[in-house]
Amino acid sequence: MSQFTPDAFTHFQSASEIEDDLAMQVPSVTLLTSEGLPLAKSISIKQGLLCKTSLSTLSHGIAEIRSVATAEALNHLLEGLTRNQAISIGVLKKAASARIGRKGRLKGREISRTKDHFCFPVGRAWLLWDYDAKSMPPEVARRVEELGGPLKAFYHICPEARSAAQVVRPSSSDGLYAPRIPLERSDGRHGYFLFREGTRIPEALRVLQERAWAAGLAWFAVSASGALLERSIVDITVGSPERIIFEAAPILVAPVKRKPNPTFVREGEAMAVPTLTEETRIQAKALKTAARQAVKPTAKATKQRFVEARTDDHVRCLGVSRMAAGRAVKALLKDRILEDDSLLELADGRRVRAGDLLDGKAGHPHRSMPDPVEGIGYGRDKATLFLEPRPGHPDDDPCIVSHAHGEKMVYRFARFENAAMAPAYPMPPTGDERAPAIAAMRERIAEWGRLSDQFARAHFISQVEASGTVHCGALAPCQERDATQAAMAGRDEVQQ
Repeated sequence: MSQFTPDAFTHFQSASEIEDDLAMQVPSVTLLTSEGLPLAKSISIKQGLLCKTSLSTLSHGIAEIRSVATAEALNHLLEGLTRNQAISIGVLKKAASARIGRKGRLKGREISRTKDHFCFPVGRAWLLWDYDAKSMPPEVARRVEELGGPLKAFYHICPEARSAAQVVRPSSSDGLYAPRIPLERSDGRHGYFLFREGTRIPEALRVLQERAWAAGLAWFAVSASGALLERSIVDITVGSPERIIFEAAPILVAPVKRKPNPTFVREGEAMAVPTLTEETRIQAKALKTAARQAVKPTAKATKQRFVEARTDDHVRCLGVSRMAAGRAVKALLKDRILEDDSLLELADGRRVRAGDLLDGKAGHPHRSMPDPVEGIGYGRDKATLFLEPRPGHPDDDPCIVSHAHGEKMVYRFARFENAAMAPAYPMPPTGDERAPAIAAMRERIAEWGRLSDQFARAHFISQVEASGTVHCGALAPCQERDATQAAMAGRDEVQQ
C-alpha cells in the first residue's frame, strides 16, 4: 500500500481559483484521500474462487474540491485515482480543502464527512446514477433486457439524460479472471450526468424512482431480517453530498487479472431537472402497493426465521431465558431498542452483550461495527457506536448509528429510555374472563417493574455513584425494598 505523502495533494488549481470556479458555478466534485486503509476493493483467490474484500471507511485524510467542467475532465480524474482515493459529488461548504477526522473526535480544524460540512453545488453539478442488479427479480431483469440494457433502461425513465454530458463506468468487479477462472462480467454501473441544479439532485433521484415504478423497473427486496427495501434501477441513497463514491481500480492479488468493459464518455449539455406528472405518480403508487402486498408473505416468513434464529443465538451465547431472548430480539426489530441482553457483533467478529458495551467491558467507546440487525455478514463498518456525548451535547445518551441499506437508523439502549408509566388497575371482570385478566395484569406490573428498575439503574445509580455515595451496580437496599413493596401492593390490589 502506498504511503501518504503531502505531494499527493498538489492542487490542479489554487484555492482562489477553485473559489472563483464555484462562484462561476463550474461543476466540481470533492477528491477524498485516505491516510489509512485503501479505499479500493482487494481481489484475490481463495479455495479456487474469486474473493472480494469490502471497502474501507474514510476516517482520516484530506478532502479537496476539484473543478471538472467536462465529461473528459471528470473521466481523467476518475481514471487517475489511487487506491487510497475516492470522490463525493458534493463540495466542502467553507473551504477549498480540509482535513477529515472522526465525527465527535475532531482535532483542530478537522471536519467530519457529514452534511454539516458538505453540500451540493449551487448550479451545475454531477448527478450519480448507481445501477446494481443484485436483488433484482427476474421480471425486472427481463424488462431491462427488453429496453436494451442498463443504460438504455435509464434513458427510458430519464430522457433528459440522453443529450447530457456523461461518464458511464463499469463496476470494479467487471472483467475479473484468473487461471481456471473464466472472465466474469458485472452489470453494475456508475453513471455521472451533468445536471443543471446541484441542490435538486435528491429531488431528481426520487422523481426517477417513481418513474421507474411506473415503467416496471422497480421492486421490493427483502432483507435478512424480513424488512421491505424499496429498490429500482436508480439508487436514491446516493443523493447525499457527503457520500463516498469508490471509483479506484481494485487491488488485484496475483494471479487475478482484469479486463473491464470500456468507459462511455460523451460531452453534452446539462440535463434539466426531471418532473413527475400526476398520472405517473398515481400509476407508480398503485404498482408499489401491489408489489408490497405480493412480497409480504415472503417478508413475514423471513422475519419469523430471523427471530427464531436470533432468539436461539441469545439463549446459546448469553444463557438467558427464551422469553428474555425473544423480548430482546423483538424490541430490536420493532423499536430499534437494545436491551442489556441484546447480542451484538463487533467488527472483529466477537459477539457481546449490549450491557457489556455500556459497562465498558468490550472495548473503545467510539468504534465502527456491523449493523445491530444485519450483522457482520452485511459489512463490518455499517454502524458506529457512540458511548460518550458529542462535544457540546452533554445530554446525549449512548446509541448506535447505522447507515445499512443507505438509510440512517438510530438504535438506542433500553437502559437509557424513559421508564414506563405505572400501569392502571381496572376492576377485573367476572366469570371466565377474570383469571386471564388478572394474569395479564400481573405480567404488565412485572414488565413495569423491570423497566422502572432498568431506568433507575441507568440514571439514578450513575448519578449517585458519581457523588461517591454508592459503589455497587445494584439499587440501594432501601430503594430495592421500596420498589418491591410497590410491586407487591399493586399485585395485592389486582388479586382483590
